[in-house]
Amino acid sequence: MSEQEISLPLSTVEAKLASSSLLLFAISLIMLLINVDYTAVNLALPTIANNLHASLNTIQWVLTAYMLTWGLLVFPCGSLSTKFTTKNLCISGLALFIIASAIATVASSSHVLIAARILQGVSAAIYGPAVYGLIHCYVPEQMRGRAMGLMSLGVGLGLAVGPFVGGSLITLWSWRAIFLINIPIGLAALYIIYKQRDLQQSANANITLSKSSVFLIGFTTFSIIYIVNQYQVWQQHASLYISLALAAIISLSGFIFLQQKIKNPLIPLSLFKNRKYTACCIGIFLEQAGFSIIVVATSLYLQNVLHYSPFASSLMFLFLTVIFGIIAFFGGRWVDKKGIALPTISGMIIMSLGTLLFAMIAIKTNTTWICPVLFIMGVGMGLAFIGLNTGVVKTVSQEEIGIASSVFMVLALIANSLAVSLTTLFYQYGTASNTFNGISEIMLLNTVLGLVAVVSFWRLGTEKK
Repeated sequence: MSEQEISLPLSTVEAKLASSSLLLFAISLIMLLINVDYTAVNLALPTIANNLHASLNTIQWVLTAYMLTWGLLVFPCGSLSTKFTTKNLCISGLALFIIASAIATVASSSHVLIAARILQGVSAAIYGPAVYGLIHCYVPEQMRGRAMGLMSLGVGLGLAVGPFVGGSLITLWSWRAIFLINIPIGLAALYIIYKQRDLQQSANANITLSKSSVFLIGFTTFSIIYIVNQYQVWQQHASLYISLALAAIISLSGFIFLQQKIKNPLIPLSLFKNRKYTACCIGIFLEQAGFSIIVVATSLYLQNVLHYSPFASSLMFLFLTVIFGIIAFFGGRWVDKKGIALPTISGMIIMSLGTLLFAMIAIKTNTTWICPVLFIMGVGMGLAFIGLNTGVVKTVSQEEIGIASSVFMVLALIANSLAVSLTTLFYQYGTASNTFNGISEIMLLNTVLGLVAVVSFWRLGTEKK
């Protein structure tokens, strides 16, 4: 718990949580929307390319432009919580997301669609940190695990139904429906948040951001995400990417140096003196890397090794995504009672066990235990995810939550991108060498990552929540 907060009687806490139930429902709708949109857009890329008469390389920017814009702007947008209330930031971000979705729905060319996705990236950079800020502001500390559990349920359901919704909309109507459904869901969440009574005082509008800090961290984040996502063309442009990597290192070094010298740092380095928060940051990087490895490696294994259809593979993934959401939802109560350490460590251990079992299955191409192992990994990921995300809103103050959640989300995004690239490389190398399939090896690496996360988080388990 942050030092600024005081424990409230349980009856008062439950009353406050009940009064925020509509707000939490709106937040879960936002998480559902984000994850359905992400999975459905991935599925629709070939159809979009064909309909707009664009190459797949061009249409790939529908995904890349969103991520790069989000990574470029999330830190300055996260720091806006020092100037504006989290409620107003969330409303502004959602409104922009709805407008961008409307533009994407009627896009007549790939360039218009990519521009709309850039606007969606801007909106996500605004409302992403604000969602954490809303939970921090409206939900008492003793009940934030339950609140984050409801948000995580939206994440799990979005991942579970996204491919089905996307595939159904593409088949029954058009890829445009993927963006169209964002509008009513977004408007419903926007209305609920708008009607909430503003509990947060107006922030200090006199605080100015260092333009140099914004540029340096923006360039660093942009460069890292771009390099990781463009690994396929490294061989053709090796000197360019090496130069960009060196520039990113210099930029990050300059940013860290600058934060120690200016009065109002964009990311106060003192934030990382909070050992619980730092443990959550390390944990989310490793957990999200593990999550992406599991999703990509399992998909490659089911479709390319076992030759299951995309539809059959998506049904099997329900054993992972549905249990992930359910466990995260109920795990929030465990976090509130026992603190963030025990659920997180338990989740990472279970997740590591699942990846180890999957590595053994992949060696022998044994299909019998695939669904039970996916179930085990879903349990582990659900516990770890809820523990780490609740840790962010339990370990920092209201003044820090905007930038703290931005750091948290950027680490998760970089981990996801890096893991996808690494898994694909393992698979490609294994296929080319004919000595292994790459799936078992990357799953073994994932087991090691999970155990590293357990060790890094272990000391936190001896502390009180």
